[in-house]
Amino acid sequence: MSNVASYIQHLTGGQSTPPQMGKRNTLVSEDRPVTLDFIAAQLQRVLSEIRILRDDVDVLAAIVRRLDNNQALMLDELRAMHAQQQRTAARVRALEERPT
Repeated sequence: MSNVASYIQHLTGGQSTPPQMGKRNTLVSEDRPVTLDFIAAQLQRVLSEIRILRDDVDVLAAIVRRLDNNQALMLDELRAMHAQQQRTAARVRALEERPT
């Protein structure tokens, strides 16, 4: 049984079918009924986990941006090196073509 199914079964007191119309069904958690305080605590836990996930996404996005910037800088560096080699090759050709 999945965690969700077992949790729902736990909340419904073991009932696998929805309550019949007209019958009052109180969701219980072992000894106590589910209250707004319980729901609020669960909501705070979920919001805390969402904040943690957002922090993780922010860190991963920063890593990607850094790598993307490094790639752009590396491309500029490669272009500069290519231009430098082209100038050197042009000077060598000019020297080779010069009559001696």
